[in-house]
Amino acid sequence: MSDTMEKNNIGKYLFELNMILDSHLESFDFKKKHKKNSINTQIKLLFILDTYGRQTTNQLVKKLLIAKSNLSNLCKDMLCNNLIKKFPCEKVSNIVCYEITDVGKIMLDEVLEQVLCNVNNLFNKKNKTCVENALNKIISTLNK
Repeated sequence: MSDTMEKNNIGKYLFELNMILDSHLESFDFKKKHKKNSINTQIKLLFILDTYGRQTTNQLVKKLLIAKSNLSNLCKDMLCNNLIKKFPCEKVSNIVCYEITDVGKIMLDEVLEQVLCNVNNLFNKKNKTCVENALNKIISTLNK
C-alpha cells in the first residue's frame, strides 16, 4: 500500500471516529451552560490549552482549523465564563496568548468524565464495533 493511500485511510478512520464522538458530545450538560458557541470547539480549545499549555491566537487557529474571527468570538465567551485567560505573549508583547484556567480544567475534566462514564450507554454494539475497528485499522497502518 502506498504512503498516500495509508494516509488517506488513516484520515478516513479518524474522520469516522470524529463523527461518532461528535454526535455523542452534543448531548452533554456542558452545552446547556455555554450555548453561544459550538460545544465541540470549546471542548477542543480547552483540551488544546490543557495539553499544550499557553497558545497564541495563530497557534489556536491552526490547531482548531477555524477563522480568526470565530476564534475571537469563542474566546470572548470563554473569557467571560472564566474558562480561559488572556495575556500578552512573553516573547512578543503585541501577540496575545491564552491559557486554561482552573475553572476551565474543572469543566474539561467534567466533560471527559461524562464521556468515559457514558460511553457504554451512548454507543450501541454496532458503534462500539465501528470505533474498535477504526482504532485497530489506524494502529495497524501506523505500525507498518
